[in-house]
Amino acid sequence: MTVYNNYLAEIKFECREDPIALGDGKCLWPAPYDFEILGIVGCILNAGTGAGSSTEFQIRNQTRSFDYYTTRPRFRVDDKDANNRAVLHNGILGTRTTGKQGDVLALDCDVLPGGSDSHEATLWLLCEFWREVT
Repeated sequence: MTVYNNYLAEIKFECREDPIALGDGKCLWPAPYDFEILGIVGCILNAGTGAGSSTEFQIRNQTRSFDYYTTRPRFRVDDKDANNRAVLHNGILGTRTTGKQGDVLALDCDVLPGGSDSHEATLWLLCEFWREVT
């Protein structure tokens, strides 16, 4: 019989750039165990300017070369509060939601608002982890 330890954890990705720039690998995280992504939440200190636009991020498995979200999670400029802050508008997970121990996940910034002036984003990835116990 095979026995597994399972647990839930939030992985924190921080993009402290001011302003945020387009690019891959803003944050890197090596997985300690096999995992499945369950969801994502986040906030941004300044959503930026440019009506109808957003700052969009992607979680990419750098080791296996694929993206987890078919629709990227985004901070929408139109959703910001009086202090220019906004919460993450969730993306849509694709059919590949798992990864293996040792896989490196990368936070990529793929789209910026028209004003290119958003800054300081934090995203939390909710994952289930498991490892075989012998």
